[in-house]
Amino acid sequence: DIYVLRDELGVYAMASRCTHVGCLLPCPVDDLMLCPCHGSRFNANGDLLSGVAAADLDHFAVSFECIDDEVKIYVDASQALLDRQTRTPV
Repeated sequence: DIYVLRDELGVYAMASRCTHVGCLLPCPVDDLMLCPCHGSRFNANGDLLSGVAAADLDHFAVSFECIDDEVKIYVDASQALLDRQTRTPV
């Protein structure tokens, strides 16, 4: 339950479950994710904007491996990043 997203700074991985009761959030549209269960609002970086959610969404380390013409994306969800602005350049 992780989204891998890209912005102008690079690629990042973020939890896709609301921090209130764990409802699945839709992908960001126009820099906004609205929890379908209780209405909490997050921006595309996972920052809590409003609602009953407990916290921002966690971010996780992302790495890539290129094998011939195939690219594999790896997400290490074992530990949340302290800096939620970290991006992997592409």
